[in-house]
Amino acid sequence: MRFYNYTWAKVSRVSRLKHDNVVQMLGYCVDDGMRLLAYEYASYGSLRDILHGKFFSLLLS
Repeated sequence: MRFYNYTWAKVSRVSRLKHDNVVQMLGYCVDDGMRLLAYEYASYGSLRDILHGKFFSLLLS
C-alpha cells in the first residue's frame, strides 16, 4: 500500500506538469498491480535520441 501511495503521488505531480519542453502525460491506468502511463507523441524522439542518436547530426546542421 505504501508503494501505491508513493506511485499515486508521483503520477499526480507529473500530470500537472506543463512546460513547452516536456511531453504531457495524457493518462494512466492501474489494473491488477500493473501500471501504465500514456504520454503525448514526441515527434523528435526521446531526449536520448536527440543527444546521442540519429537526430543529433540534424540539430548540428
